[in-house]
Formats: sequence, C-alpha cells, structure tokens
Amino acid sequence: MRVLIVRLSAIGDVANTMPAVAGIRDALPSARLTWLVEDRARELVECNRDIDEVLEYPRRRWSRWAFEPGRWPRLSTEVRALLADLKNRGFDAAIDFQGNLKGGVLARLSRAPRRIGIARPHVREPSWAFTNEHVTLDGSAVPRFERAIQLARAIAPSLVPRLPSLEPREEDREAVRRSLAHLNVSSERLVAIHPGSSEFGAFKRWPASRYGSLAKMLSKGCGARVLVTWGTGERSLAERVVADSGGAAEFGFVQFVVAADQGNKGLSIGQEDEGFDEFGGGQVQDFFYLLGIEAIWI
Repeated sequence: MRVLIVRLSAIGDVANTMPAVAGIRDALPSARLTWLVEDRARELVECNRDIDEVLEYPRRRWSRWAFEPGRWPRLSTEVRALLADLKNRGFDAAIDFQGNLKGGVLARLSRAPRRIGIARPHVREPSWAFTNEHVTLDGSAVPRFERAIQLARAIAPSLVPRLPSLEPREEDREAVRRSLAHLNVSSERLVAIHPGSSEFGAFKRWPASRYGSLAKMLSKGCGARVLVTWGTGERSLAERVVADSGGAAEFGFVQFVVAADQGNKGLSIGQEDEGFDEFGGGQVQDFFYLLGIEAIWI
C-alpha cells in the first residue's frame, strides 16, 4: 500500500502529526509512507525514520516567484512537475492532515482512490469537498495531535500512537557538540529557554522579563544551568532574556525545555529522556502526556 501524508506546515503541527504517523507505520509495516511537506518543515520530516520518502512543496520559493514575472515560466514548470509526480506515484490512499483547502486539493490531485479528511463541521475551509472519506472528530475542541490520531485510525483502526523515530543529521549533532564544548558544558542539569516563535506566532511570546525571572528561579531554586537559544532574527530577544536574568542565564543536551510555540517542541519531541518537560502555551500538557512525558502548565 502506498500512502500519502499531507501535512505541509507548520513545524509544530508537523511534530503533532508524527505520533499518529508512527502508529500507521507500526500498524501497516509493509506500507510505503510518503510525506508531502513545505520547505520550512522538510528537515524535521527527513529526520523521521518512520517515513520512506519526503516530497517538498517549496512554498517560499514559489511565493517569491509569484511576484517575479520573469520567473513565471520556471514556476509553471515546477508546479506541473510536482502535480505530475503526485499523480504518477500510484498512491492507494491520501490522508489530509492539513485540514484546509490547499491540503484537500493536493490530496485530490494525488489521484488516490481513498482520500481521508476531516468532516465538514470540524474545518473552516471546504477541504472536505476534495476528500471522499470523512472523519467526524470525537469532541468539539480536539487538540492537533488527537485530530491526527483520529484521522489515522481511518486507515489503521488498531493504531497506537508512539514517539516518532527521529534521527538528527550528523552535521546537526556535531554543531551541538561544538556549541556545548565552547560553553564548557558537562553532565550538569541543564534547562534550555527558547523564547522565540515564528513571526506569525509572535503573539504567543512571553515577555523577556518573565523568562529572565524564570531563569533566576531555576538557577537559584533548582541549581540548574540555564541556556538561552534563538533562531533567525531572534538574537536580540535572547539577549534581553539573558540581561533580564541578572546573570542567571547564558547563551547556548538539556533536561528541560521552556518554549513559547508548539514549533519549538520539535527540539524535544524525539527525545526519550523522561526528564524532558516543557512549559508554555498550546496543548502542551495533552501533547506531552501522549508522549509519556510530564509537563506543567503555566
């Protein structure tokens, strides 16, 4: 059986879908699983050993070329190539985990005879018009990871979700080793604070001063070494957290992650250390309960 997984973005939602996809792998060990994902989250999916193949939807490049008339012939060629690729792979089933119009259309364009999606009352966009098996969710406010599990059980009724089999790239491991060696980090207890988020999710960010206060509490009350991490364009935010910590935090394998956005869960979702906790918004408690990890809501 060839199964197309349609979960394009965002990184947090891709991470929330992985336990369900891991369950599909266990329930259907001979199936060939192909994941269609946008460029921003591609590397996370490529690290997942439960997936046989990754197809990239290059949203950033195509969005940029849409406003450059000189690029339109190339854009048209690439779009037609991706759609032809989807059609010619002979998928037996497509699961629209995306749950919006784009996800539904791509599932339909795959020409899979079984196209599984969320039933009409549970989606804002008419993705249901492009799928032919509709899953009515059990509940009105269903967390993202639970939505994924309910969808996946349409193709694997006995599915049991589990941790995804993530294998970070060796170059990423080496980058972490170099960073920790530069900081002279030993086996002491570490806490990572990642205060950033995507620009779209900037409203989720906790004030830097509160992260600073939390760093003080963790350092003095728990004897933890606190490292502050950042992504592209977030260095100034990380610097404010360090400054507001009064020296309790510094820039920087950790046991606790404090984060503002579900996308940051990708930093810890593949870790099996029972000491991993996360503090922050979203369906944090429910998500980590599923993974067998204790989390505290603040």
